Order: sequence, then structure tokens, then C-alpha cells
Amino acid sequence: MLETLLALVVAHLLADFLFQSARMVANKRKPLWFAAHIAIVAGLTLALSGSLDPRVWLVIGVTHAAMDYIKIRWLGDGLRPFFIDQVFHLGVIAVVAVWRPDTVANGWIGDLDTEVQLFLYQGLAVIGGAVLSVRAGGVVVAKALETIAAPTVSRPDLQIRAETETLGLPGGGETIGALERALILLFLLIGQPEGIGLMLAAKSVLRFSDRNARAHTEYVIIGTMLSFGWALVSGVLTQAAVVHWG
Repeated sequence: MLETLLALVVAHLLADFLFQSARMVANKRKPLWFAAHIAIVAGLTLALSGSLDPRVWLVIGVTHAAMDYIKIRWLGDGLRPFFIDQVFHLGVIAVVAVWRPDTVANGWIGDLDTEVQLFLYQGLAVIGGAVLSVRAGGVVVAKALETIAAPTVSRPDLQIRAETETLGLPGGGETIGALERALILLFLLIGQPEGIGLMLAAKSVLRFSDRNARAHTEYVIIGTMLSFGWALVSGVLTQAAVVHWG
């Protein structure tokens, strides 16, 4: 059953966070874009489960479409709707894994040698962990920070200074966060958690000065802690999966 659960969860992560582009998300209300996303969900489920049993990919595809429609139509796009959506999808996957526990064993993966199967399961665990940590983590952190008002500057002289100091590469913060989460996952997988401490220490060089700079620093640190925390949990889960199939 665990092999089936792994394959279905990784298929979901790939479909929702790697193969669903920003353009697809923006146009999801349009039938063709919506259908394309659901086709990707069903296709990846079919490919990674390795089974031609239509009950698996049809159930996941139909329920995914229903929940996505409800989210688009009524729930919105905040942090809470995001978690409701993901919990529902993962709940359906868990039910399917219990209902059809031998899906992967009866598919193309089950025809391979045991050592090759274990290697594939470890590979799926690492791929799923990377997507969960880097891509899904980026979405969670961004939505969480949307609930926190970004610091504002009231004094004109400080406004000019803040605008000068905060100029940076477009999307630089998101890229830095993604790299941080990727490195945390890597450090955990290679058994070098000390590297995480060094990264966190490097972040601590942010200093508090005046009130407005302090507000901005606190905003950045909140995002950093959210990112680090998500990456640590994702990394521990990934490490446990790799050890299980090791």
C-alpha cells in the first residue's frame, strides 16, 4: 500500500506544483486550461502508478476536478482555501491507496527486479520531497506572507532610503527562498544537518535599526522561518521515505 501511496502523492505534487505553470493557474477558469490541468493529473497518476486500472486515475481525476472547481468558484485563492484544497486531494489519494493497495505492484513497476523497484521508490521519494520542499513551500510561504501587511514607511526621507535599499532582482526573494529550501533538503539527505545551522546563522546578520527598518526585517525573518520550517518538515519526511525503501 505504501508504494501506491508514494506514487500517487508524487504524481499529485508534480501535477499541482511542477507541471501547473503560473499561466495555467491564471487561466484556470477557462475550460481548456482547466481540462489540460486535469488531464495532467490523470496522466501522471496513470504513468507513475503504472496501472491501467481506470478506477484509480478516474477517481483521482474526477475528484481533483470537482475540488478545483469548488475552490475556483467559491473558496478563493488564500492560504486557507489552499490547505482545504490540498487536504482534500491528499485525503482522496489516501483512500484510493487503501482501496487499491496493489495498484503499483500490479503495474509496470511490479514487473521489475526488487532492487530496481527499491531504487525507483527512493527516486520517487526524492523527487516528491524536492517538489514539496521547493515548489509547494514557495506557494505556502507566499500565501502566508499575504496575510501579513508588508511594512510601510511614513517619513519621506525614510521612504526614499527604503526604496533605494530595497531595489533588487525581480523575484530575487522567491529564488533565494527556493535555494534555501533545496539546500536544507540536500543537507538532510546527505546526513549533514549542521549545514542548516550555518545557513540560519548567515540569515541572523539582519540587524534592527530604526523602527521602519525593524518592521521590514521582522517581515523578512517571518518569511525565512516559515521557509526553513517547511523545508525541515519536508526534508524529514523525505529522509524517512528514502530510509524505508533503502
